[in-house]
Amino acid sequence: MNEHVTLMHPDARDPTARGISSGFPVDLLSQSAARLRVLALLYAFVFFMAGIFPALVLPSERARFLGSFLQWGPGVIGIVVALLVAAVIRSARVPLPAAMNIGLAFEIASSYAIAAAEFADPMMLEMHHGMIGLSWVAVWMAAHAARPDTACASICPDGPADSQGTR
Repeated sequence: MNEHVTLMHPDARDPTARGISSGFPVDLLSQSAARLRVLALLYAFVFFMAGIFPALVLPSERARFLGSFLQWGPGVIGIVVALLVAAVIRSARVPLPAAMNIGLAFEIASSYAIAAAEFADPMMLEMHHGMIGLSWVAVWMAAHAARPDTACASICPDGPADSQGTR
């Protein structure tokens, strides 16, 4: 009657793979880690070219951009996180299951960085009269989930429509 009831198994778990197998072959996980590294570097490059570089070109835009952390902070943080992920994934000391978990965390953190860069500054919302349109997070999620050769198909899976809306 004095039996302890627990929800967790008393057995020790394997600390390297957390005791859970993904079921995927090692070569596929290795290929996924390499793609994750390329995706993180691509994210950092595109974020810099689209979010930071244009603001640094003109002196008036540069002063406005560098004058507020809300303008440059989310972009810089997102780029630094992407570069850290690319560096960590490249390391042979990181086991493949851990690399996949880092990839999932990067997907979430990078989406928040994009959203913060788009919507954190109230001046940007005022300038666009509250109508910014499609968030780049939607495009990022489709690119993150798809193979490079099928990314466009994952964004528009039904194909083009004619002027009457039929396919």
